Amino acid sequence: MELDYLDIATEEQTSWPGDTADITFIYEPDFGILGPSAFESISNRWLERARAADAQTVTLDFRAVLYFDIATVINISILLNSICKEYKYIYMRLPDSESVLYFLCTMNFHGAVANACSKKFSRLLSPHDILRYNQIFTRLGIHVKIIGNRATTDLDVLNRKGYFAIKCFDLDPQVAHDSQLIIDFSLNEAQYWQNFEIQYVLNKHLMQVGQNQIANDIFYECITNALRHPGCSKMQIASRFVRAERIRMQLLNLHGQREEQLAKTEGFRRINNVFQIVVWDNGANILQTLKQGFDKNGGLRMREHRASLRTFKVKVSKASNKRTPSGPIRVQSDVLPDNSGHFEEWHWILASFFPGVTADLQKPIVGKGATLFTAQYIFGGGMGLTNLLDTVVRDLGGRLVLRTHDYRFIFNNGTDGYNSFDVEIKGKTSDGFFKGNMIVATLPVKEY
Repeated sequence: MELDYLDIATEEQTSWPGDTADITFIYEPDFGILGPSAFESISNRWLERARAADAQTVTLDFRAVLYFDIATVINISILLNSICKEYKYIYMRLPDSESVLYFLCTMNFHGAVANACSKKFSRLLSPHDILRYNQIFTRLGIHVKIIGNRATTDLDVLNRKGYFAIKCFDLDPQVAHDSQLIIDFSLNEAQYWQNFEIQYVLNKHLMQVGQNQIANDIFYECITNALRHPGCSKMQIASRFVRAERIRMQLLNLHGQREEQLAKTEGFRRINNVFQIVVWDNGANILQTLKQGFDKNGGLRMREHRASLRTFKVKVSKASNKRTPSGPIRVQSDVLPDNSGHFEEWHWILASFFPGVTADLQKPIVGKGATLFTAQYIFGGGMGLTNLLDTVVRDLGGRLVLRTHDYRFIFNNGTDGYNSFDVEIKGKTSDGFFKGNMIVATLPVKEY
């Protein structure tokens, strides 16, 4: 994030049309904690009302929000990207909480919004919010200039310098068809995560992390996966260390006598010491990509990977097509979906994590070389999401979430052996705003 520049207008506005929008999306989550699932649910309900009312202007009102995680912040980008052509004017009210506004500023929220809807950030805001955001941005810029370019390993300072913030990319949709360009782009971005300051902080705070493992086996794989989706023209990458104790104390102080009820809520209990990585692209969803690849190539797998068999214990809820399994079922990676009609949508998406599976058998992304992978990854293409899953869940003890099409996949370590995973699959039936694909990797950290 470049803190010496902000695309915010400084001229005074005599009136603000956001106050008289046809529909205002009011976000008032329980105790002010707005997670990605709650954000989707609230947004979809308001979208239904806006469409029913044939609204031309909408306002997103976040004044009551006291906590965002970075997946929710990216979800705001996804919502804006999805509806920016549907409504003539879109406006936004920022959170009243200064600490939340500070967080958004350090996360490059202004850049993410501008990238998502191709509009100046200032055009969405009220005059009051422009002033507030500019004041925080200015303070942040002064602090960074004082720090200068000297090396530091202090996590708070790195946050203020924008090391862990949202990076936004406008892409040529044809990039999905150029394997070498994808590799070069992904290598360049992965290299960012190997500089001294970031590498030191990652090694200091993450558990059991290997040399350049975050860069090579998480960022590289997430980025190559995103760029392979047809029609991908925008990508956003975010990361953040979450300091649970600091956030929880702020929330408890704000709620005063309601702290006992707050402490029992699911949203509060989910705030833990973690390092989160989020990568979103607006390309074709994984289900569509794989089915197109199957139709084109007559298959999905580069070759047999019998030695790399994965076992998934799957629990499905609210499947959006056909039947929903009544209980957990066991799925193995040697059984691939086809057009026989015997496989559910979720099985196709799950197959993207199977060893050797790729939508492009002719020009697969082969990886970065044997030195970065264990022996089982040298066989060829189709190992990207497999390697990502193994690294995040099996090797680092974290959790991986995939949001694509009508589904949210949640991967945790399994109990059936070394290469086993427990998968919770949540589907939906309403026509929501979500477009593209989003991966969220959550890694446990040591105490700060």
